[in-house]
Amino acid sequence: PFAAGIHQLEIQRVKYMVTDYVRTRVQKIEKFAEYCLEEELAKEEDGVPRLSPQEFVNTQDHFRDVALKHMPPAFQKLDKQKSMTVPNLNTFIFFKVKEDVNDVQVDPRELPVDLSRNEIHMSKYNPIGPLLNQGKIKLV
Repeated sequence: PFAAGIHQLEIQRVKYMVTDYVRTRVQKIEKFAEYCLEEELAKEEDGVPRLSPQEFVNTQDHFRDVALKHMPPAFQKLDKQKSMTVPNLNTFIFFKVKEDVNDVQVDPRELPVDLSRNEIHMSKYNPIGPLLNQGKIKLV
């Protein structure tokens, strides 16, 4: 009985963590919808997609369905560059290394470092963004 209770508690904890992760991901996609779309459309063919195909389709329709179709026609045309909310790319993130990478300049004030497979690091997004686009690291 005691072990079953612990097991059930662990299941509830994992459910909460997965639900919270999905909720946070959806909130970020909603907040930065235009930016996500522009990044995904600008991505090279061999680049790693950040949005699933379903997320991509939903994000394309989201802004139009939620806001623009309810505005007068004169206001339905927007300059994407002026209205786009851009995330702070100078913020710290956690990432896991998927494959060994040598001589990564994580901080301009420090020497380059070697990143080994399965290590978890914390860094600002800007210096390691290209590694994410190449699929060599993933966000945690």
